[in-house]
Amino acid sequence: GHDHETREELRNYIEHTLNFPRPVVLEEHPSAGRTIIEKFEEEAEAVDLVFVLLTADNRMAIPSRGKQESFRARQNVIFELGYFYAKFHRRQGRVIILHKAEVEVPSDIHGIPCIDISNGIARAGRQIKQELRDWLPKPRSLRKTRR
Repeated sequence: GHDHETREELRNYIEHTLNFPRPVVLEEHPSAGRTIIEKFEEEAEAVDLVFVLLTADNRMAIPSRGKQESFRARQNVIFELGYFYAKFHRRQGRVIILHKAEVEVPSDIHGIPCIDISNGIARAGRQIKQELRDWLPKPRSLRKTRR
């Protein structure tokens, strides 16, 4: 999407708080003569954990509600979300959906955990870490010593 500030906040959180490798951001990789979908497919091959940012990039008018508007994530983001759910079969990898409150979450994904990041990535950290519990290093247990 176009919310570069939130993307950078997430990148910093992933790298510096979670201590994961630098995340892949597709637009930062050269196309090297590939179409966008070819580039996406090739870059997606090495991915086993995905953060999807649903941010208010597109303003939509709702004809049935008069002049009322809603905000949606870019359609390519929704496509990529579906792609990774299909790729991982919801078992082999992880897809973490992060959204800001003002964005409309597609009804087809209701029931899939979505984390509200309206107050910032760090404030949603507990929920993010909970979703990543199988990916994060296990805390060392306290050992009792005998004397």
